[in-house]
Amino acid sequence: MLIKIDANGTEEWSQTFGSPGSEDYGAAVKQTDDGGFIITGRTHLEGEDGEDGGWDILLIKTHPNGVIEWGQTLGGSLNDVGWSVSPTSDGGYAVAGYTVVGEWVIKTTESGLEQWNQSFENADGHDEAGNASTQTSDGCYLMLGNTSDGIESLVYLVKACEPAASIDTFSTQGKKLTRIIDFWGRQVDPTPNQLLLYLYDDGSVEQRCIIER
Repeated sequence: MLIKIDANGTEEWSQTFGSPGSEDYGAAVKQTDDGGFIITGRTHLEGEDGEDGGWDILLIKTHPNGVIEWGQTLGGSLNDVGWSVSPTSDGGYAVAGYTVVGEWVIKTTESGLEQWNQSFENADGHDEAGNASTQTSDGCYLMLGNTSDGIESLVYLVKACEPAASIDTFSTQGKKLTRIIDFWGRQVDPTPNQLLLYLYDDGSVEQRCIIER
């Protein structure tokens, strides 16, 4: 449900999305430059033979009066949820959220179609989520999140750039790769759709993401 109230808290209008009993919900909303609203959350999927199909990220754009303009679902694995959404400088949107592998940031076009995504793999047994996202002045994206193992919780901040941005401008000529680490400093093997740091013998660091198409 989306409700618009005036400065005194009086309801001006309300709109609902989805179907009765679907258990869909909205987690975040932002006003867009045209006076409308962009909403993210989750939508329930029905699997084969009526089985539970899990969740996909839901992205909805409305007109200024709350009437739906378009809706998109994002994701691909079980139980994906969008926790925050921010308009970007090119007219698209950045969605931060949760997927089964950990935190997720997704960049979309103006119409909500996915352009790219980057996931940040969680530690074994940790419950992690990207709770907020915003675009920075250099065109990258900041994601605020949390991680918890059931005993201790930590807050973290991740900066992610469009995957091709750092690859095209970084030269490895004459350098020797020493190790590959993730943003938590753990040495890892290269995996698709995860932003990693490549450390070289001259002290330089390259951000790299292998996109699985």
